Amino acid sequence: MIERALAGLTTLLVALVLAAPVAAAEGGHGEGAASNPFAGDIGNALWTVIIFVLVLVVLGKYAWGPILKNLQARENFIFESLEKAKRDRDEAEA
Repeated sequence: MIERALAGLTTLLVALVLAAPVAAAEGGHGEGAASNPFAGDIGNALWTVIIFVLVLVVLGKYAWGPILKNLQARENFIFESLEKAKRDRDEAEA
C-alpha cells in the first residue's frame, strides 16, 4: 500500500514539474493583463447563484434527509446502550 501511495505521489510530482514551464510561460492566459477575480458580469453571477440553489435543493431532498435520519438512529442507539450499561452496573452493585 505504501508503494502504491509513493508511486502516486511521484507521478503527481513529475506532472507538476513538467507543467511548471507551461504555467510560467509568458503570454499565457490574458497576455500579461492583471487577473481580477471579481471581473465578471451579472450573468455569470446569476447562473452561479441559480446552480448553487439547485445543488442545495437536490442535496436537501436526497442526501441530508437520510444522513440526518441515520445520525439520529445512531444517537438513539448510543443513548440506549449507555442507559443499559448504567442499569447493568447498578444491578451488579446491588
